[in-house]
Amino acid sequence: MLLRGLILTLSIGLAAFCSAVLQNLLSPTPVTLLHGLFVFFMIWIPMILGLIASEVPRGDDFIFIRMGGATFCRTGMPLLVILLFVYSIPELVDHVVFMIVFVYATGFITSVLLSVFRLGHSPDGQSLNEVQSAIH
Repeated sequence: MLLRGLILTLSIGLAAFCSAVLQNLLSPTPVTLLHGLFVFFMIWIPMILGLIASEVPRGDDFIFIRMGGATFCRTGMPLLVILLFVYSIPELVDHVVFMIVFVYATGFITSVLLSVFRLGHSPDGQSLNEVQSAIH
């Protein structure tokens, strides 16, 4: 789980950096380090919680709890709260909307792929055929 969290953190950080550089090159309103850190942490927290919720509690009896928790953290409510917060502060709107969309999409896709990859491999290292066929 720590390795998946590290991969997720690196992908969100790289997406935040790339979107900040792109916005600074293409937009008349530059992005500051504070804006970049704001976007990084506002996206990173729900994605890490989604990754944890997809793995805890373990066991077949809790599969729907894990799916619901991970779906809640990765989509819907966190993004809505982030966007409402950003739109409530007019000076942030020009700076971070593009960054939020790009970084959130990157974090969401990476988080889902990491969870699917985890499901495709059993603890003893052998691949599960049903999940592998669904992935490909």
